[in-house]
Amino acid sequence: MLRRYEMLTIFSPHLNDEDLNATIDQVRGYITDREGVIAEAIRDSPWGRRRLAYTIRHNGQDLRDGFYVLFYYDLEARQVSEVERLLLLNERVVRHMVVKVDEKKAAKQAVAAAKHAAYQATEERRPGGRPDRPDRPERGDRPERGDRY
Repeated sequence: MLRRYEMLTIFSPHLNDEDLNATIDQVRGYITDREGVIAEAIRDSPWGRRRLAYTIRHNGQDLRDGFYVLFYYDLEARQVSEVERLLLLNERVVRHMVVKVDEKKAAKQAVAAAKHAAYQATEERRPGGRPDRPDRPERGDRPERGDRY
């Protein structure tokens, strides 16, 4: 039975774009070679190259940056340990973390995201100064209240 997993991977900051893409494809291969299905791989905003919270010693070097890539994939539970073993052996992977996605929580998040998108769409069409209260002017348009003190 396939289960949904989320994996955050930090790659070495010394990789150029070609090497980074090749390493991401290699990690994708780790999953797809074990009959896994990759739902999404996010390497751009808000991820990408980021400063680490603390220095990590990796291959004899102290690293302060890393390329973050977030993977969502479906895989059988018994295959996850093999994917993690391959990630540990890959010298371009600094750190990784695999978490099983809770099906109920993911469904609730999808509903909440759809509601938020619908709300944002109605806010853009709403006339008026303030998006939350169209019957009121912008706060900067109010008269000064110098007599309060």
